[in-house]
Amino acid sequence: GPADRDYIRFNLPGTTVDDRTIILDKLELPALTSNIEIDGTTQPGTPFGISNAKVKILKTSLVGAGYFHMLKIYFAEDVAIYGLFLDFRIPETGAYGISLFNSSNITIGATGKGNVLNAAGGSVGSDVVSPGKSENIHISYNIIGMEPDGITVAGLGAQARINLRSSGDVEIDHNQISAETIMEEFPASVPNPSSRIYHVHDNLFGTDRTGTLAVGVSRMLIPQLKPSPRLD
Repeated sequence: GPADRDYIRFNLPGTTVDDRTIILDKLELPALTSNIEIDGTTQPGTPFGISNAKVKILKTSLVGAGYFHMLKIYFAEDVAIYGLFLDFRIPETGAYGISLFNSSNITIGATGKGNVLNAAGGSVGSDVVSPGKSENIHISYNIIGMEPDGITVAGLGAQARINLRSSGDVEIDHNQISAETIMEEFPASVPNPSSRIYHVHDNLFGTDRTGTLAVGVSRMLIPQLKPSPRLD
């Protein structure tokens, strides 16, 4: 990718949710290149609900069999995604939100810059369609599997998942999650998984923002971490 960092900022006209909604058509957007930052919090107006998201990206159909990725990060590094509400709720397993493949140094959400992620096949996935090796992934301060109000479930059950396959050196923190969190590795892609770290902390799983009211469903699956890497 380019050596200089690129920034995508927003200034959509209007203040309603509809005014600040970008509807995706039949074709996927081009894959994001290296050294790029997409920041929906730059959009004028109030955030959606209790989230930090100010721009909604909506996909309402999946034509034919296969996969559709709302945002793709392929063979890229140093990519950041902030302040977006990704909404892709058709009942299809090929409906993906953010998809990574062989990419590194990826940031999804940060303090004051979290996303709302709801995709029926998986809200965040790495190397899912085919095995790869992504690393240094930081997922934080997002609302996943819930509406921006932080109390209403998105109606996707556990399917609005985080699904990290063959991804190492991962940190998942300060998210509100009503979905599965899956981490699995494949020896063909990761020759030495025992050297990789998975740091999961300070998240709210299956609760409202206060952490006192049970809402939705949430579970963590670690089916193929062999030999075992560090899970902190």
